[in-house]
Amino acid sequence: MRVKLNQTEGVFPMPVLMVATYNDDGSVNVMNAAWGTMQERGNVALNLTESHKTVKNIKVRKAFTVSIADAAHVVEADYFGVVSGNREPKKFENSGLTAVKAGMVDAPVINEFPLCLECEYKRREELRLEIQRIYDDSRQIFGAEKICAVMKEDGLRVSREMVAELMRDMGLISIRQEAKDLYDKEQRRFKNYLNQQFTVARPNEVWVSDVTYFRFNNKNYYICVILDLFSRMVVGYRIGKVNSTQLVRSTFQMAHEERQPVEPLIFHTDRGSNYHSKTFCTLLRSLGVTQSFSRAHIPYDNSVMESFFSNLKREELYRTKYHSEKEFRTAVDRYMVFYNEQRPHAKNGYKTPFKKELDFLNKQALLELRSN
Repeated sequence: MRVKLNQTEGVFPMPVLMVATYNDDGSVNVMNAAWGTMQERGNVALNLTESHKTVKNIKVRKAFTVSIADAAHVVEADYFGVVSGNREPKKFENSGLTAVKAGMVDAPVINEFPLCLECEYKRREELRLEIQRIYDDSRQIFGAEKICAVMKEDGLRVSREMVAELMRDMGLISIRQEAKDLYDKEQRRFKNYLNQQFTVARPNEVWVSDVTYFRFNNKNYYICVILDLFSRMVVGYRIGKVNSTQLVRSTFQMAHEERQPVEPLIFHTDRGSNYHSKTFCTLLRSLGVTQSFSRAHIPYDNSVMESFFSNLKREELYRTKYHSEKEFRTAVDRYMVFYNEQRPHAKNGYKTPFKKELDFLNKQALLELRSN
């Protein structure tokens, strides 16, 4: 007899998880997953590769089930892990197992497995947007518990623990007195060395960075850019399909290899989780770069980047209807060259970023000749 797990129960040690979905034609698709946990009440976290047929189904159906493989069906469980649903459309049928539709979600329940969780798919980015909206509507007063209550009232199934985790990643803190200790801790962790001092004396003294997105063909493309504050020159940029640590890391590595700064460098950003991830912070420390962060909820601390992205969108992205991803990427490449080499900048006395740096280098070379 199958036992239905309640939200209050967890599964440890880690068993083999059988993730089941419906294909477009209504047939059943199953894969096994070696990594997944019931993180908190009401939320299951699965680590799955985007290319799996099951993952594609989950995104379309917004639902799936997670069953626990048992000793009596080891052969079938292994089969689901070896055979790809992308290559074998009758994968489940060939296994000899049977399924029925779940009672609460649009996903199949495998009859032969004894335990099953019925799950709805949640995208963290969608939850972040909703949390930000509620937080702003409350004038930064609501904490995780109240925001969770509002989300549930709006029909979203989410736990207080999940809301609290996302709020920490987003740098959102209730302004209530109880949050003072956390606020003080955040202030010590996220040092702001720039303090809106956007005029510097030389190239490679301060770089600023941020990530924006542009929606094209029903997909989000994330653009990470690094500017040198001295000339406002774009010293590095990358376009990715995911706003990840890897995106900002590869952008910074490209800029650092190209510029090869030898004097002390400050790298200033907002508090996005990709910028304060352990991997990225370790990279900056290994290169001797000082990391600086904007204050929470103060966009003016990184206003140079806000201004750049506004120009990029108004002068290029919003004006053009792209017919392919390649055309979109080529347009961004062209704009970066235009911005650096042809577009006069008011902060440079209407010199281009390229001309501003060239004049600086020529002046330094002349001073060295005179000193010799």
